[in-house]
Amino acid sequence: MAKKAATKSKAKTRPKAAPKKAPAGRRPGGRQWASRIVGHDRVAPDQLLANPLNWRKHPPEQRAALKAVIDEVGFIRSVTVNKRTGNLIDGHERVWQALTTDQPLIDIEYVDLSEEEEKKALATMDPIGEMSKVDHEKFEELLAEVEPMAEGLSEIIAGLRSKTAAEKITHMSQDGIDPAHPTDGLDDGAIRWSVPLSVDQERTVRDAIRLAKEKFSMDNTGDALCAALEEWAGTVTNG
Repeated sequence: MAKKAATKSKAKTRPKAAPKKAPAGRRPGGRQWASRIVGHDRVAPDQLLANPLNWRKHPPEQRAALKAVIDEVGFIRSVTVNKRTGNLIDGHERVWQALTTDQPLIDIEYVDLSEEEEKKALATMDPIGEMSKVDHEKFEELLAEVEPMAEGLSEIIAGLRSKTAAEKITHMSQDGIDPAHPTDGLDDGAIRWSVPLSVDQERTVRDAIRLAKEKFSMDNTGDALCAALEEWAGTVTNG
């Protein structure tokens, strides 16, 4: 009996494993996403089923805009189909475009969802995307870099520029700034100008400011605008 006790006392216990560290960028205990994507394929658009609960309507101007972008850039976003039900979840308008232009195949991303999950996805995908806010300065910078070739896309870009400019004035008003006399919150002696410009004029002014900032190493938009005007005035006077 004593011998067994001695043997037992010599048994080594395994050291406890150190707790695993969460990967960089992930909070400890964060829930892993369940990937519901189960495949991709290219199928004939007339074989796809519109979702009976699709609540989106597509006006003519949207259809014309999407057609212009696809014609210019190509088809870059697959449509989403629930493998279990065969119903479309996202991409009804892209399927319509494919049908009306006699496309033989269209790119599909298959997901595996229950009927209840399908309804949740259908109800939330677009509204969540629309909750994002617009950085008007960054968006205008992007639009200034876009040089469309097709006439239809040129009209869309011009419309986006005009809409963005109008939204900027609206946001100024919502923030308590009078677009016509916006002096609140500025340094003494500083004012804001609100000048109606055509799309081409607005682009010319932005290009002049950008070039002046680069040429004179300026950060302040007002300084850059003045520098551009002074340089132009000097050219006109000397010319």
